[in-house]
Amino acid sequence: MKTEAGNFLTMRQVLYHLYMSLFEELQIQYGLTQMEINILLRLANNPQLDTAAQLVEAGKLSKSQVSMAVDHLVKAGFLQRRMEGRRIHLQLQSSALEIVEEGKRRQRIFGDAVLHGISSEERDQLNTQLEELKEAAKKA
Repeated sequence: MKTEAGNFLTMRQVLYHLYMSLFEELQIQYGLTQMEINILLRLANNPQLDTAAQLVEAGKLSKSQVSMAVDHLVKAGFLQRRMEGRRIHLQLQSSALEIVEEGKRRQRIFGDAVLHGISSEERDQLNTQLEELKEAAKKA
């Protein structure tokens, strides 16, 4: 019999592989890594998170990975760095809009696939429980 920890890890792996499979074609088409696509989507979905430090914190990512990804996205013309005081803000460029829209579409496909057959009430309960689990994991 599986433990809760085993169930969580199995679920994480299944969800991770599903999500990654949805983005493989997009990575190849644009020559981007999943990290780079995730950064573009995070900037589009959360415009208030527009510095590398905020991206690191929000995504629990390594500074070096974010730095390398941002450098590549700037060189590719998908992002622009903008100085504002002592902070460097990241701004999506119009050349990234097609990638962002396709990425958002794939995120919706992911959400629809994972939540298929789950009622609105059950989704609300699930979101509450996931928040509680996240907080418990942070405290641990």
